[in-house]
Amino acid sequence: MKHIATFFFLFACYSTQLLAQDTLPNFSAITIGKNKHQISWVNPYITCIQLAVQRSLDSSNYFTTIYSSQYPNLPQNGIIDNKAPQNTKVYFRIFYVLKGGDYRFTAAKTPTTPAVNPTPTYRQDPNEVNNNPPANYNNQKTEVKKFICVYKKKIGDTLALLEYGSYRFFADSIMSQTKDTLQVINAHEAIVKPFVLKIVWKPSLYCFTTKTGVVALHFPLAMQRKYKVVFTEPDGSHLFTINHVPDTDLLLEKSNFLHAGWFHFEIYENDKLLEKSKLYIDKKF
Repeated sequence: MKHIATFFFLFACYSTQLLAQDTLPNFSAITIGKNKHQISWVNPYITCIQLAVQRSLDSSNYFTTIYSSQYPNLPQNGIIDNKAPQNTKVYFRIFYVLKGGDYRFTAAKTPTTPAVNPTPTYRQDPNEVNNNPPANYNNQKTEVKKFICVYKKKIGDTLALLEYGSYRFFADSIMSQTKDTLQVINAHEAIVKPFVLKIVWKPSLYCFTTKTGVVALHFPLAMQRKYKVVFTEPDGSHLFTINHVPDTDLLLEKSNFLHAGWFHFEIYENDKLLEKSKLYIDKKF
């Protein structure tokens, strides 16, 4: 949840940039490579509770959902569709639902290929004294915006579709403000790998195996307090229970355990959970 909150904070930092783009019910659909279509949108509805991208081979019928957003009220999002039929004209639309039940479909749109104006050819006039090109000669190219699709954990689980400038800011923040990692797949896609804390197993002070392989229970306050120990298999199935540990030190024979391997246990002190852990039983003989 902390990482998701950080993500929403990053979006707030550049929300003013989003205002310059088309917002729902308008959206962008462009072709970015062979059989790859980028669908992106800006969502002004903070009350949006459901949002899905749909694809069809017809502009008005037979639409099927290809993506359902986990975070439908994100201000900017999108997907990269690489499963559309090849060499076939396809159409996309967005279906979204607002709080209260109001739902809408955008108009269907077929992806377009961004066009880049070629650099104009400057022809020098031999009769001119000043043959320098016009002042705006190098500024006549049409800029094509570059988008990066960011997934969470795995490809297809879209977290957001970011313009390159916003993506750079997002990537820097992931690296500096969280323990997550960002894996770059290609020029258009990246995956956020959430940090997973590895839990290091530590032997229990109350229930452990001795050098001879016998399970020992050690409860210095067993005479003053009630201790209960519940043993289970790794899959959670019950093995046996000691409802009241009768002494400060108690040894359990291996015959109480049905096989070698790991066993889980829970210790209760006066009916309150004191510890959950596990122990390893070596070969029985």
